[in-house]
Amino acid sequence: MPILITSTGLSLPKAQKKFSEVLKDVSKKNALLITTAAENKSKNKYSILAKKQLLGYGVNKVKYFDLEKNKNINLSDFGIVYVCGGNTFKLMKYVNNSNFITSIKKFLEKDGLYIGVSAGSIILGPSIEIAGFGKNGDKNTVNLKNLSGMNILPYSVSPHFKTSEKIELEKFDKKVKYKVKPLNDEDIIYIKK
Repeated sequence: MPILITSTGLSLPKAQKKFSEVLKDVSKKNALLITTAAENKSKNKYSILAKKQLLGYGVNKVKYFDLEKNKNINLSDFGIVYVCGGNTFKLMKYVNNSNFITSIKKFLEKDGLYIGVSAGSIILGPSIEIAGFGKNGDKNTVNLKNLSGMNILPYSVSPHFKTSEKIELEKFDKKVKYKVKPLNDEDIIYIKK
């Protein structure tokens, strides 16, 4: 169950190094890029960059996928699922309205590689409440009531963390029933179970 958790995807050296190491063990070199949270979806500059980066590492095929438009996802042809950043509340709404959670859990059991970027990292935890944290937090524009995450990880990730937010994040961490891990833009969390 390899999971690569990032704030900024494959743009920085630590994530690039780890991805190139992990890619050797991925049997199916096709990637599915989930663009649901991104503004302008597959036309978003970060979605386009992610596709270019994946292909540059030798991934055979990269396909865009939007859970807002298609509720049924089939991961059988893919060894990599890359979940783009954007509005976490919107992403979670469409994750919940699709077969994504069931599909991704089966995918991870078969050693598929999950790459989370910002919102795509947050949804792995027990709750997405952290998405609204801080001055630049996401706005719940979809009026999502249930803030439960996919519960794949026992903690929530706070991407784009800045040391100036440390005290506020510690207060947030104390008021919730799960742990919160800060993740700055240059760091990654790699999990292999």
